[in-house]
Amino acid sequence: MKQEDNVVIKLSGHAYFSDLNFDLLRRLTNIILEVKTKGYRIGLVAGGGGIARSYIKILKNFGLSNSICDLIGIETSRLNAKLIASILGKECCISIPNSYDELLKIVMNNRYKVIITGGLQPGQSTNTVAVLLAEIMKAKILIITTDVDGVYSRDPKKYPNAKFLNEISVTELTKILKTTHQAGEYGLFDVLSLVLLKRLKVPVYVISGYTPENILEIIMGKHVGTLIKPN
Repeated sequence: MKQEDNVVIKLSGHAYFSDLNFDLLRRLTNIILEVKTKGYRIGLVAGGGGIARSYIKILKNFGLSNSICDLIGIETSRLNAKLIASILGKECCISIPNSYDELLKIVMNNRYKVIITGGLQPGQSTNTVAVLLAEIMKAKILIITTDVDGVYSRDPKKYPNAKFLNEISVTELTKILKTTHQAGEYGLFDVLSLVLLKRLKVPVYVISGYTPENILEIIMGKHVGTLIKPN
């Protein structure tokens, strides 16, 4: 990648925010700052993680609608975003947007700061937000961190014999993923994020969030995890 290139990174809610680990967050934020010092412009999207899932589970038990559950999940992801912004300090835009309009303004008005957001709208995952932010920033690469080390032919948590996929096209990915529209149950990618990936047309890497150093490895040109190739 060239130094004027932009990069967007989805921060896994499960890896980074379900069990807040000081060492892991320190390593993550240090890597983000190192990438920034190399001249890259960075956009971050924080997921909701286990805390959001716990809130959503309780609300569903009380009979609340998916829309209400989504809104609570969004607020949780924004709190996670605020956590990372606070750790990054002056290097990061501290304002967490509440809408796409606000996100667009923040991107336009903060050329030299790390941009960070959480969820923005009910009915979609933070992976969708990450794809849209990559479009807004004209990112050359999108990195999706998860709680597994890439994309598999089946859910590796349920099927131990699932095959790891070194690379895959968006069309092939759409065929193998089972998606859901239930709040808090989006899986790896929700339907809208898959649709938007088709038009993004940039390399997308899916990697484990537990090894944040691989973010820098990918930016420097190394293949880590699964590469989702543009159609």
